[in-house]
Order: sequence, then C-alpha cells, then structure tokens
Amino acid sequence: MKTLIENKEKEFLRMLKKNFPGTHIPTALDFLNDLPKDIALRFLNKDKKYVTPYFRRSFVSRILMENPASFEMLEMVYTGKGIEAEVDRYAINCLGARALRSRLRSVIVHLENIILEKIFQGNKNIKILNLGSGSGRDLIDVLSKNPYFRDYVSLAESVDTDEKAIRKGREMAREKGVKVDFVQKNMLSLSYRNEIDIILIIGVLCGLEERKCITVLKRIKRYLSKGGIIIASNVMEEMLKKDPLTSYILGDILGWNLEYKTPEVLKRIFELVGYEWRGAFFDKFKFHAMGVGILKSPNY
Repeated sequence: MKTLIENKEKEFLRMLKKNFPGTHIPTALDFLNDLPKDIALRFLNKDKKYVTPYFRRSFVSRILMENPASFEMLEMVYTGKGIEAEVDRYAINCLGARALRSRLRSVIVHLENIILEKIFQGNKNIKILNLGSGSGRDLIDVLSKNPYFRDYVSLAESVDTDEKAIRKGREMAREKGVKVDFVQKNMLSLSYRNEIDIILIIGVLCGLEERKCITVLKRIKRYLSKGGIIIASNVMEEMLKKDPLTSYILGDILGWNLEYKTPEVLKRIFELVGYEWRGAFFDKFKFHAMGVGILKSPNY
C-alpha cells in the first residue's frame, strides 16, 4: 500500500512540475490525494471538459459561477465555514487563500494607521467609504479594535450591490457593537462630493483591465475631499508565478478570470486618474498590492 501511494505521489509530482511549475507542492499533493485518482490525473493533464463537472459540485464553485465577486467565497476563506468538497478544502488552504487572509490583516493595520494620521492632523469628523465592501469585515474589525475612533469617525459606510453581503455586514457590525452604515447600491452612483476622507476599495479592480480600473477610480474620485486618501487593491502577477494551480482552477475551471497586474501598472493607474502615489503595501506573499493615493488637488 505504501509503495502504491508513493508511486501515485511521484506521478503527481512529475506532472505538477511539468504543467504547473512554481506550485506549492505540499498543498497541491494534499489536494490531489484528496481527489479520485482519475480526476486528479485528468486535472493535471488540463482536461477541463472531463474535470469541470466534478469540480463544480463544490460550494466555492457554485458561488463563483453565480457571482464571481461574491463575498461568500471570501467569508469561506476567512472563516473556514461552508466546506462541502475537495475543492473547498483546497480553496481555504492554498497559498492564494493564505494571501487573502494576509491581505485582510494588512488592510486592517494600514487603515488604522491612516485613521490615526487623520486624527493627528486634527480631523475630528473623519468620513470613510468602503466601496464594493462585501461584508465589510475590514472596516468593522478596525472600528471594533479601536473603540476610541468613534470620537473621530463621523461616517463609516460600506457599499455593495449584494443583498446577502449587506445583511451579513449588518449582523457582524451588530455583534461587534460598532456603527457602520450598510448601503445596497452601485458604488459609482453615490451623491457624495468632495467630502470623504478615506476610500477603501479592496478586490474590486482584480477582474478589471487597466482601462476599466482607470474609469472606476475616476468615477469615485469625486467623493474625496482635498487631501483624501484612497486604498485600492489588485491581484499581482506574483500569484501566477507562485500559485499557478489556484490561478488555473479559478480561471480555466471555474471561469473567474482575474486581471493580474504589477505594482508599476497599479501606480500608473493611480497617476493617470490624478492621485499622488504614496506607495503600496502587500500581503506577505505579495499576491496582492494595496496602492495608496492622495488627492492633492480639489475636485471640480
């Protein structure tokens, strides 16, 4: 039995190195050993027609096919809840999932620092928008960890079109005892003008080509006051290099095509929109860059 398992793993390893170079081997082998052998081998040979129906039995597959931007996928990655099949187990253990959890932690830390920066500048009326927020876990966590922020933050608003995300966010905010307004609306059609101090837009740009990213960031720029700060994230080409297996599953099997960029491209997008680039921070795997820009000139 041991010899059979070793031989199977050697076969998997050879095919991983050939077809998915750069893949994190221990996580990939755990996933492949979890699958029926014929499915695993067909998958490694990129036989999409054969394996796609099997993969789409999973929870993560169903929600991504319904809505590629679904907050439910992120909540599964964050909490480990909702696992139904092998793909789901892989989805919370792969490097891509670890990068998402790390991204959340990084956003929380940097958002805290930016709020503190505004407080030290004497702002006692800080207004924050979380656009395409999903459940708004990042903003909720920042406010719950720093209860004294309530004396300085006059508006904390999370905006998303997904009714389920809005309900989940309200429930989380209520449980943590923080005041966040949840608005079910298109984030591009808000009425704010020159009054928001901080905009958070995490994950929204990941599926958009450069030209569309510019359009979105231009549309929301009018919300910001002079000196306002935007944090916007995008998935990086580094994920393609270090987690090609997950990238293949997301794009080729599940049909969620991401627009992988570089930090230089994100910087160019910011500057073309009219933000002064303050740099970027990353999750620990550098799969996601969070660009930070400041609006130096007022909107007209």
